[in-house]
Amino acid sequence: YTQGGIDAAIAGANFILSDQEASGCWYGSWAVCFTYGGWFGIEGLCAALELKEHLKNRNEMLEGIKRGLLFLLSKQSEDGGWGESVEACSTKEWVPCEDGSQVIQTAWALLSIVRAGEVLRLEKDEQSLSLLAQSDTSAVDAAKFLQKRQCDTGDWKQENISGVFNKSCGITYTAYRNIFPIWALARFSTYCQ
Repeated sequence: YTQGGIDAAIAGANFILSDQEASGCWYGSWAVCFTYGGWFGIEGLCAALELKEHLKNRNEMLEGIKRGLLFLLSKQSEDGGWGESVEACSTKEWVPCEDGSQVIQTAWALLSIVRAGEVLRLEKDEQSLSLLAQSDTSAVDAAKFLQKRQCDTGDWKQENISGVFNKSCGITYTAYRNIFPIWALARFSTYCQ
C-alpha cells in the first residue's frame, strides 16, 4: 500500500468509528436502516484492522466492531431473522417491522456477524471469545432462517421496502432479495469450513 492510501483508509475507519452511536449502531441512509448501517460499519472497521502496524487505535476499532455486533445481536428475532421498518429511517430509532423478519435485512445482519466473527476468532481474550460463541449461534439461526424462506425455485419472495432515498422515499430493489441472501449464505458456508 502507498502511505497516502493507508492514511486515507485510516481516516475512513476513524470516521466510521466517530459516526457510531452510543448504542453501537450506525444510521444507514440508503437502506433500512440500522441493519444496513451496521453491515457497512462492521465491514469497514474489520477492513481497517488489516492495516495492522499502521493502525494506532486498533483496540478502539475492535471495540467498535464489538459494540456494532452487540447491537445487531440484540435485534435478532426469535425466528432467527431481523426485521426493521422503513420508519426507522425517518425516526432515526430502531422500529421493528410489522411483518416480522425480512430476508434482505437478515442477510445484511448475517454478513456483518460472520465478518465480525472472522476478526473475533483471532482474539484470545475471554470477552471476545464469549461474544464469538454468541455470534456464531446467532449466525446459525440466521442461516436457517434464510434457508427456510427460500422458495423451491431457489428464489426468495419480495418482501417489504429495503431501500431508502432522502430518509423518506422507500425503494424496492428486486434483485436484493436474491443477491444478499446468496452472498450471506456463501460467506457463512466459507466461515463454517
